[in-house]
Order: sequence, then structure tokens, then C-alpha cells
Amino acid sequence: MDCNRASRATKIARFVAVFIALLAIQIGFGSYGVIYTKLAKGAKTTALVFCFYRDAGCTPVLFLAAYVAERRIQFIKTKGEFLLFFIMGFFGMFIGQFSYIQGVVFTTPDTASMFQSLVPVLVVIIAILVRNEPFPKIRTKTGLAKLLGILFATVGALVMAYAKQNAKNKSDADKNLTPPTWYGYLFLVSNITCTAGWIVVQKKFIFNRMDSRFREYPINTTA
Repeated sequence: MDCNRASRATKIARFVAVFIALLAIQIGFGSYGVIYTKLAKGAKTTALVFCFYRDAGCTPVLFLAAYVAERRIQFIKTKGEFLLFFIMGFFGMFIGQFSYIQGVVFTTPDTASMFQSLVPVLVVIIAILVRNEPFPKIRTKTGLAKLLGILFATVGALVMAYAKQNAKNKSDADKNLTPPTWYGYLFLVSNITCTAGWIVVQKKFIFNRMDSRFREYPINTTA
């Protein structure tokens, strides 16, 4: 009886920890666009320069967090690891971040944040395409819930983005300003695609592989 209670408490604690982590991520993404708009964009800082300073500032912090939390710092030792981390760093970090900033420039921070809700949708789709996850079974409650979640998240994000853009276009028309182009949406689609691919690649080639040296060290993997 005590073992069952301990197991249930552990599961609840893990669920709460994951929930808090995901909430913190969403808060970070939401504030990211606002910070860039208020500070960097106002100072006419280019996206490349902003990406450089952001990565340069967070890298030592991540290595310090890895050393404190995981008691070690993992380094790349093989060509395969170098290629894997290069692809994840270039597309997942650099291109994804650059696309997000450009999306904020051509649209608004709240529009960019709305697109972030589509990341889990793309993660599921890409994971199914690369056979990292099975196709959801509609006849089961779990599969039906996953499909409905994908549908609602997609429709909700598109409706909110369209409503926001429509209202902004009318406001710009009243001020005789040029309405935003579709470049922003293309950059935001690039951002969420790179982010989703980055997540799937990590899961498939690092955390699902028993022979991966980085499997038990997620902070080192991020750093």
C-alpha cells in the first residue's frame, strides 16, 4: 500500500515538474518577442547581432547549469556527434531563432507567440512521418484526444492570427501605413518547423538511443 502511494506521489511530482517547465517555456517565448520589440528593435539591432549576443550570453549559463545539476560537462568526441549537434544547432537554434525574430519584425510579438502553439502539432506530425511515434488510433480515447488536440490547436492559432492581422491591417489603413507583408508568416512557419524538427531529432537520435552519451544529460545536450 505504501509503495503504491509512493509511486503515485512520484508520478504526480513528475507531472507537476513537467507542467511548470512547459509553463516557463511558454512564458519565455511570450516575453522573448516583447523584449526584442521594446529593446533590440527600438535600437535598430539586426536579427543576426541579437542572435549572436543571445547565444553568447546563454552558453556559459547553460554550461554552468549543466555542471551544477548534472555534475559534469559533456564534450563532442566523434564525427557523428559533431554532425548531429551541428544540424541541431544550425537549424534548431540559429535558423529557428533568426526566423522568429524576423517574424516579430514583420508582424507583432503576440502574433509570433500564437504561432508557437503550433509547435506541438508539428512535433507530432514529424514524429509520425519519421516513425518515432505510431499514428494515433482514432478508436482509442488517447488517439482521438491527440487528433482533436492537433485540430483544435491548428484552427485556434490560425483564427487568432487571422483576426489579429485583420485588425492590424485596418488600423494601418486608417493611418495610411503599408500593411505588413506575408514575409512575417513565412518566417514564423520556418521558426516552428525548425523548432519541431529540433525536438524530434533530439528525441530520436539522443534520448531514445541507449548508446547515446548525452541521453542522461539533457542540460549538456542543450548547452
